[in-house]
Amino acid sequence: MKRVPVLLLVVVLLTGILTGCGNPVESFNKASEKTERVNSAKVKFSSNVNMEFYEDSFTAEEKKELGKYKKVTVQGEYYFDKSKKENLNKINFNLAGKGVDLKIYGRKGETYIVTPLLPKILVIKKMILNPSRCREMLRCLLAFSMHRGRKTLTSLFRRKP
Repeated sequence: MKRVPVLLLVVVLLTGILTGCGNPVESFNKASEKTERVNSAKVKFSSNVNMEFYEDSFTAEEKKELGKYKKVTVQGEYYFDKSKKENLNKINFNLAGKGVDLKIYGRKGETYIVTPLLPKILVIKKMILNPSRCREMLRCLLAFSMHRGRKTLTSLFRRKP
């Protein structure tokens, strides 16, 4: 009588060991194929980001301003429809204690950005990010936020002597 539960346990364990969970690469490939077949979806996301900056090249005033942007909370929704080649991102950033809403529309290769920070809709035909300009762009945005728009954006992009 005691042998039946032990024998049953051994059979179950052996079956589990011999069949296993399958090949992980094969499982990943199947999941990827299923994901690619999805034609439209809605995704909600939320993230807390702690940013670190290389502050060596910034002034004391710029470092103080950067400190406000070290913690960022991002929440949003992403919708897409492959058949229409359209997508919509509704994003809310919490930067320096202030909420910033942003909508990014994508349609047939063009991107449209709508935010209260810009007076018009920004249309992007192609987006190319040049890493060598990132620090300069960050400096520009910091200066713009510190001076509250008293300088023009073109003057902020000029390098300091």
